[in-house]
Amino acid sequence: MVRIRYIKRLRILLLGLIILGIGVLLWPLFRNVEEEQNLSSKQLTILTQEAKDLKEGYKVDIQTQVENPILYGKDSKGQPFKLNALRAIENTQDEIKLEKIEGYIELTLSKRWIKITANEAYYFPKAQRLEASGEVIVTTSDNYLFTTNMATLTHKHQYYIVGDKPVHVKSPRGSIDAEGFVIDEKDQSITFIGRVHTIFE
Repeated sequence: MVRIRYIKRLRILLLGLIILGIGVLLWPLFRNVEEEQNLSSKQLTILTQEAKDLKEGYKVDIQTQVENPILYGKDSKGQPFKLNALRAIENTQDEIKLEKIEGYIELTLSKRWIKITANEAYYFPKAQRLEASGEVIVTTSDNYLFTTNMATLTHKHQYYIVGDKPVHVKSPRGSIDAEGFVIDEKDQSITFIGRVHTIFE
């Protein structure tokens, strides 16, 4: 009987040692799980705080980004334009950043058209103004091709395109270099600004 009790106690002791060993091995795992749970709680708190800020009217910086957007518009005479871009980022309700733009203006009154391309542009809906920059190319149905670094298009009244940077123009009569240009659809005119150098062909 004494030997049987001794064997039982030995088995209990060995079982206890085994359980203790397993506990030592698994403790780091339990600790990592606990840390992850605490981290999740912190992240949840941050998200909850952001939602609270939105609910209470505090400004939270959130940008809306759209791939391959298409913008449509008209001037005061109802003449339409269409603008494609690689990407649009709405910085504010009145400022949209556009990348790699291609615009087409249909001048229905004079049965003409204007195309504009640029690496980058900012569009301001309230002012109905497009500010293009970076390899700006303006092409007209009159066979004028303008190459410059910056140009601004407005369509609040009738289409008006102005550039105050050096411009190189290819025309049916030759080439033109100037310090700026204006395309005024109201007068159906093209005006060159500053010093103008013309080479007739």
